Amino acid sequence: MIHPQKLFVVGISFKKADIALRSRFAFAPDECSSTYSSMAADCFQHFFILSTCNRTEIYGFAPCEYLLLSLLRHHAKASFDEMNKCVYVKESNQAVRHFLSVASGLDSQIPGDYEIISQIKSAFQLAKAHGRTNGYLERLFNFSLEASKEVKASTFFSNGTVSVTYAAALKISKQKNICKVVVLGAGSTGQTVLGYLKKAVPQVKITLVSRNTEKSKRIASMFNIQAAPLEYLDVELCDADALVVATHSNHCLVHREHIFRSRIKLILDLSVPKNVAGDVCMMDQVKYYDVDSISSLTDSTVRKRLAEIPKVKTIITKFEMKFSRWSARQLYFSVSSQASVDGNLLSSKQLAGLFDLWHRSFQYDSSSKPHPAILTDSILSALKSAYPSVQLTKSTDNDAIP
Repeated sequence: MIHPQKLFVVGISFKKADIALRSRFAFAPDECSSTYSSMAADCFQHFFILSTCNRTEIYGFAPCEYLLLSLLRHHAKASFDEMNKCVYVKESNQAVRHFLSVASGLDSQIPGDYEIISQIKSAFQLAKAHGRTNGYLERLFNFSLEASKEVKASTFFSNGTVSVTYAAALKISKQKNICKVVVLGAGSTGQTVLGYLKKAVPQVKITLVSRNTEKSKRIASMFNIQAAPLEYLDVELCDADALVVATHSNHCLVHREHIFRSRIKLILDLSVPKNVAGDVCMMDQVKYYDVDSISSLTDSTVRKRLAEIPKVKTIITKFEMKFSRWSARQLYFSVSSQASVDGNLLSSKQLAGLFDLWHRSFQYDSSSKPHPAILTDSILSALKSAYPSVQLTKSTDNDAIP
């Protein structure tokens, strides 16, 4: 039995959940891969997981939202009460608009945070590598990239670089007597931090520490800094003044014994979940900042960005309409291409001429997949207005819409 499906997004974000709660819902890249590989439900095949420091969201096609909610709840080991308090659900065109808003930086903790688009790219490509995307999601992804580019090119919404990684580097640059900084983590976040630090504090010694020795050496060479393996973290911290943690571990990597004999006075933990042990945060010598508190360090740039929100919303609406029209056109031609009069299929030119007539007359839900019978009937009705004897040569193919 084929179940009509719709696009849903379920998620949790900084708007209703603090970092401690968000940490429980967060997916590490290997957990995403494991989920993609193990999910076997026939009615839930096409989806992708977006997990950042600000949010964890699952986008996908399903007969109902409960399949996505169940996956999220099982991963976080959350109670129904916790889910009801913090998890949001959007479907159909609302899910499309939400994704475009996220990609444009409109839904970020720091408005206009342009790093989100690189995170979306990584998340989508991982799902695609596991065969979990389809033509519809691919097209939505591409539209989100276009919307993000237009926001960046035609507004000041992303001007005056402000992001969690930038705010961390800026915080370090404002400290006195910082001679050495250790960056823990050689992933994309760690590399972004290194780039900002090299510009903000070019005179400061920087050491990159990572469990992947070869990768850290390669990256350290790119930035002209030192590299060290994770087992030497305590040694590197002995003469360091600040530590930036940019890892994606499911457990704490920085403990009291790492800090006790060091001269560390500032720790900036960009990880979700937190990768710094709780007793470290309570040490008298240390000023500790997690993702949420770092986000609050931004300056007047944010206020300037807020003034650009009406322009950003206009761009999002434009791309939402473009996507809806594209999706409707895909549906229309998947059905109308089977239309014939006296045994002769209608030409593409004949069908194209009737598309606008149908599109204007029918309130189309762009995320319905496969298309319900009511949509097929409405298309056939539009065709019959011009060709009364038109018939469909075969039943509609539920997989015709990518």
